[in-house]
Amino acid sequence: RHRSGLHNFTIDTAVRSMQFRPVEETELIRYFASQQPDFEPGLRMSYSNTNYVILSFILEKVTKNSYEKELLKRICSRAGLADTRLATPINTTYNQALSYNYVDDNWQLAPETHPSLPRGAGAIQSTPYDVCRFAEALFQGRLLKSQWLDSLTQLQDGYGCGIFQLPFGERKAWGHNGSIDGFRSVFAYF
Repeated sequence: RHRSGLHNFTIDTAVRSMQFRPVEETELIRYFASQQPDFEPGLRMSYSNTNYVILSFILEKVTKNSYEKELLKRICSRAGLADTRLATPINTTYNQALSYNYVDDNWQLAPETHPSLPRGAGAIQSTPYDVCRFAEALFQGRLLKSQWLDSLTQLQDGYGCGIFQLPFGERKAWGHNGSIDGFRSVFAYF
């Protein structure tokens, strides 16, 4: 629920020195440990990508498997996601889009962050079709038992466990947004 108090490393300009090269777990842990917490754990909610990276490390320790293998086993195979995987460099011959930023009235090619930096905080490639299939699998109970899905959607300070409510006119959806390297996305399930 982003109540750890851990500083969100992706807003730091110092991270740019790690952004475009492979980053080892030990280097990230050292970096996270060098940052002062933003607040005492549990005091309030503040979104932090650091939480997701640490969760991916914990997943690997507990399962003794890579984050990629667990993503494929626990989510992709169970939800039928054929085009979702751990991020790799963009390959336009595989019908993948390059990312651009609009700067000073010009479109500029965005540099690619190495996936070892964001890990569980955004190092996944997918398609709109697969994102829809993921949403259906999640909310129809094919990925989580109903009691876990219920706890996922219980809000505290406006945030659930990895998702929040998104207003859309008179309705509200469950979802999440994200951005990396000029890409922007919003996932919403009604």
